Amino acid sequence: MTTSTDEQREISERILLSAHDLTVYRDAHRVLDHVGITVRRGGFTALIGANGSGKTTLLQALLGAIHISNGSVTRPSRAKGVGGIGYVPQHVDFDPDIPLTVWDTVALGLDGGRLGFPRRNQRFNDAVLRALQAVDIDALAQRPIGGLSGGQQQRALIAHALVASPEVLLMDEPLSSLDPPGAQRVVDVVDKARRAYGTAVLMSSHDVTPLLPYADTVAYLRAGHLTEGPTDDIITTDVLTRLYQQPVEVGVVNGRRVLLPVSEATSAEQARRVR
Repeated sequence: MTTSTDEQREISERILLSAHDLTVYRDAHRVLDHVGITVRRGGFTALIGANGSGKTTLLQALLGAIHISNGSVTRPSRAKGVGGIGYVPQHVDFDPDIPLTVWDTVALGLDGGRLGFPRRNQRFNDAVLRALQAVDIDALAQRPIGGLSGGQQQRALIAHALVASPEVLLMDEPLSSLDPPGAQRVVDVVDKARRAYGTAVLMSSHDVTPLLPYADTVAYLRAGHLTEGPTDDIITTDVLTRLYQQPVEVGVVNGRRVLLPVSEATSAEQARRVR
């Protein structure tokens, strides 16, 4: 089956961020080996892989924050009031005594890079409020950022990245310091904000399970090589067993696809095995 010219054009226009043949070295060690990845408009991509697999390096390369030895990256441009790429780093330590409110933290996403004292008008304030509401922390706007819980701080960082209305939101292990319920709440909030802003999301995580209800694409990184495809094609017992190079069981529990301990997937009452 061939793809028509119109279909090819439509697919191309949906691509917001892409890397082709990307190779990156760190201290003479090849971290990324001819990697390719595509982020499409409105999509949610789960970037998974073990700790140390190169997920952070890939995100930094997509941002243009590190030198690439080979390949190319195509990024969205800042235009028509849209902020290009938003970024949520892996971890930020906030001093409990820092005199910075949640509102201030989010507002810095709009004018933090400007010199002097930028003018903050009603449009500016509306943008900050919208970002706070998108992640459900507008009630905490005047609270000190250092006094919030880890999950609340993570939401503030997401709002900080969203406030400039980016076309793409890159998130580096935002769930790493959260317990399972807290991690799921953050992913729920991210998906809600993605829909409100029409922003594509590329989120890295060592655990794909919280992302599965929302991710339409999965990119698996191992030993410098990346495998990318629709979630239903990647999150199967056979494919993940091959990628992880160890037994992995994928089942459906309460209508949701989940990764299970191998012993659990043998029970028909607990899960339907997805091959």
